[in-house]
Amino acid sequence: MIFNVVFAVLCVLCALLLLHQRRRSSTVSEVVAARDFVQFQRCYLVVYVCAVFGDWLQGPYVYALYAAYGFSKTQIALLFITGFGASGILGIFAGQAADKYGRCRL
Repeated sequence: MIFNVVFAVLCVLCALLLLHQRRRSSTVSEVVAARDFVQFQRCYLVVYVCAVFGDWLQGPYVYALYAAYGFSKTQIALLFITGFGASGILGIFAGQAADKYGRCRL
């Protein structure tokens, strides 16, 4: 129940922010920049959706692999939660490090 409420509140907030952004007056250069950005965004999202879809496809197979090694459902759930949690937390710091130090050559 709480997830539905939070989701609804965030949807309303996003809609309000979008309306606020569209009401601002924009210059010609902003319109051209926005058009270029939308083109880039569409290209990026196509690649991103393909990558996420591929990642989602492997989920059931990883689950079956853990089950084949004798892990219980609870242990498998903890492995998934730990992995997603670590990725979410460490991803923040990895992103900051990439922004600060740039790409490292190996």
